[in-house]
Amino acid sequence: MKKIILNTLLILFSFILSFELIAHLSSKDNILRVTNNTFSASTSSIDNDIKETVYFLGDSYASTGYAKESYPILFRNYFKYRGYNFVDLTKSSSELIDHKIILDSISKLNPKFIIYFYNISDIISRTQNLPPITQKPINNTSEKSNKTNKIDVKNIITNSASALFFKESIQYLALTFTGRFYPGTTAYNFPKDNLNDKEYLKDYFNSIKAENVFIFVNTPFTAGGNPKNWEQYQMFKEFNKQSDYHLIQSVDIINDSKYAESFRNSHPNQKAIKIIAEELIEEFDKIK
Repeated sequence: MKKIILNTLLILFSFILSFELIAHLSSKDNILRVTNNTFSASTSSIDNDIKETVYFLGDSYASTGYAKESYPILFRNYFKYRGYNFVDLTKSSSELIDHKIILDSISKLNPKFIIYFYNISDIISRTQNLPPITQKPINNTSEKSNKTNKIDVKNIITNSASALFFKESIQYLALTFTGRFYPGTTAYNFPKDNLNDKEYLKDYFNSIKAENVFIFVNTPFTAGGNPKNWEQYQMFKEFNKQSDYHLIQSVDIINDSKYAESFRNSHPNQKAIKIIAEELIEEFDKIK
């Protein structure tokens, strides 16, 4: 009996270890550094002989590095055909404050296009006062050195891929049966947080300056068409009527949860990426 229990535990441990390793190795991302006042990125793709430039930025819903044909690849090919420079400034885990620093900088250039993928979860950098993505927290020197060297087991467990798998499974069930994320979680509050920050977001979007500004509002693809019933949906529709920029919501193009990367991953899958890219390119084609 003890041997059976031991073997079961070993199998379970091996599964969790493999799961964590795959989650770590599968992440791909763009090289982008953001500080309090500025940002830096690779500009090797810019042809100085080409006058018109397109800037594309957003979080992992924009970078989609897990897909064979990601948004940056599809958009780069399209704008290259049109004879424009294309600069990819997308980065997973970036937040509203990171995007604000970048947008303020490139808006001064008044480029041909700025394509900004806003995720309703990006509002967390307002509600939780997060620092830019590469800013390191200041260490408290009064803490004992032996304390800082201890392994934070609770933090490791909380942020493990296995724990995330469990949390996202619960969220999927909540979306399936209630049309909302699980009450009490951070994700449950995102729609209302966006509505509460309506004036800030309105000014924020209006501050983006380019000849043509496209703002694409992403909601979780695991939610299917439910975001049309959430607090932020009508607010963004009003924004689009009262502005000079083009605002499109993902749920107006994709409203079926089958287009999510998986039942627990709210990012768009390859089919959704292509559908959305084609829709946006049709809009870009209207700009001469």
